Amino acid sequence: MRISIKILLTLVVFGLIACGTTRGRPLTELTQQSAEKPYEAHPGDVLSVNVWGEPQLSREVVVREDGRFTMPLINDVIAQGKTLQAISAEVTTKLAQFVPGASVVVSIAQTAPIRYYLLGAFQKPGEYRSLGKITLLQAIATGGGFAPFANESDIALIRKSNEGDIRYVLDYNRVLQGKEPNPELSDGDTVSVQ
Repeated sequence: MRISIKILLTLVVFGLIACGTTRGRPLTELTQQSAEKPYEAHPGDVLSVNVWGEPQLSREVVVREDGRFTMPLINDVIAQGKTLQAISAEVTTKLAQFVPGASVVVSIAQTAPIRYYLLGAFQKPGEYRSLGKITLLQAIATGGGFAPFANESDIALIRKSNEGDIRYVLDYNRVLQGKEPNPELSDGDTVSVQ
């Protein structure tokens, strides 16, 4: 009797572990991430910085790979991961010693392309870039669709975060039917299918 209980408990534990690892993170996270949120600057973005009444300071700047841009008088400003309002506030604060009461507005002149990767059983796997928003289904179409014998019910979306790589597992047909989310891809996402 004790042996059968131990065996049963062992099977239940392994079953729970298997269920947790094969499906990845909860798909509801993808729906929440797709909700409207303020734009955050990325390397490659072109920002328009307008300092009211100071045309010699107003200009377009490029966010470099290190996440910064440079302006006269104040040198480097960290932009990566910040909202446009936060960048405006930082530029205003840094300019205050040179231009008291400066009014600064930062807007997007051009967004950086979204880089994403298709790996595995796609007709055309590789690195792709999109100049605008792109969803999972659009990315699959860009890669020419699936190769023969691809496992469409086990699509992995791997996203980088501060926690490390986050893995979501989606079923292509369920995404088509609207039963699972069709998430917008983020810069650096990898979509993989066996």
